Amino acid sequence: MSNTKNNINTSAKVRLFKLSLLTVLTMFMATSCEDVIEVELEDGPLQLVVNGGITTENPAKVILSTTAPYFEEGPTPRVTGASVRIFENGQLFEALTEDVSKPGNYIGTKTGEIGKSYAIEIEIGDDGSHFQQTFWRSKNEIIFPIFEIDSIYTTFIRTPPLPIGNYLNFQFLRPFSYPQGAFYRIQRAINDSAFLQDFLFIELAADLESFRFRPVFNGLVEPGDTIDLTFSSITPSYREYLQVLFQQLNPGFLFDPPPAPIRGNVQEENDKRVALGYFWASSIIKGRYIDPEED
Repeated sequence: MSNTKNNINTSAKVRLFKLSLLTVLTMFMATSCEDVIEVELEDGPLQLVVNGGITTENPAKVILSTTAPYFEEGPTPRVTGASVRIFENGQLFEALTEDVSKPGNYIGTKTGEIGKSYAIEIEIGDDGSHFQQTFWRSKNEIIFPIFEIDSIYTTFIRTPPLPIGNYLNFQFLRPFSYPQGAFYRIQRAINDSAFLQDFLFIELAADLESFRFRPVFNGLVEPGDTIDLTFSSITPSYREYLQVLFQQLNPGFLFDPPPAPIRGNVQEENDKRVALGYFWASSIIKGRYIDPEED
């Protein structure tokens, strides 16, 4: 009986030793077989990037830059010395001035007006860039009317699936005739921290009505919170652009169809190249809610 027990223990120790040895060898092979493989990635074609807009609250601002290699550090190259002009209803509205302290930034002095359309023209001269002697123009962007905010308040909700607590709502001032073709974007910030990738839209009059009962966001409003809401009118084409941008920034599952290419609204006059980015026109209204501190 004793010999049998010893044999069993000896056999178990042998198996344990073999298993430990196999584990060590596997770990050694896994670590010793790592090879550094350097892959050279070809740079894509250089593209002009146009980002900017005009609103009823702020004068026009446009940033001109170009794309850069993926692994290149630092800001993207700026396009300087360009002529950038704003057109209102097809007529010259203002020539923008390049900010001497921020090369590639072009700023205006006039704000937009509700009901009017705006576009930009960009002429790049002999600045030595890849896009010298080119002329670009955006499509027209109309500024839609925007509603007034009647009130911003919290509602206590105890209905699943949301946690029990206070949630933010707002009401618009009536009467308001919802413009045909208009969309509205809501951008949110809590305690001076803006939501990243903020793509919340009002697409119909019923959507606007729904925020009387539907939370503006699914987070609880805590005592002492300061919440800022910015509402802006946007066109259907800008809404589509932002939606595609959102899909690119938030890829879905492995077998989802590839997202559509992001296509802006600024195009070259001659060979019809399309710049990255977008030039928009919006009416703006802002509201703030400060939740009282608990005693």
